[in-house]
Amino acid sequence: MKKYCYLFLISMLLFSSCSFGFRNRLKQADEVKIQFYGYNDDGRFIVLEKILTDHEEIKEFSNFISARPAPSYKCGYNGEISFYKDNKEIFHCRFNICKECAHCTCYGFLFPDNRFLTSYGYNYLRPLYETIDEKYIR
Repeated sequence: MKKYCYLFLISMLLFSSCSFGFRNRLKQADEVKIQFYGYNDDGRFIVLEKILTDHEEIKEFSNFISARPAPSYKCGYNGEISFYKDNKEIFHCRFNICKECAHCTCYGFLFPDNRFLTSYGYNYLRPLYETIDEKYIR
């Protein structure tokens, strides 16, 4: 019985580390790169990129992603946000900004972590996405 209690506690620690890890790692970031995907006959490529280095702007990203877990949607991604410390990526999140499945999946933790985008995050990313030429959007 004791063994099951330890196993339960360890698994709870592992699963809860993703949401706590996001906020802690975000505090370390000194650069954020937002990339939007475009598509053509050759496949996916980066069509738009925005780089942030201002600490106050980077801090705002804690408002982009909800603490509420999202399901594993099967609707693809419109881009990704990478977080860097001293020119080294510490984690990244792929995001989708379609109304039906606005969410992000963060990588760089023990498990991929699916979270809903907040309205703040959606309203920041959507206007950037709308500047992309329609011929590159699927």
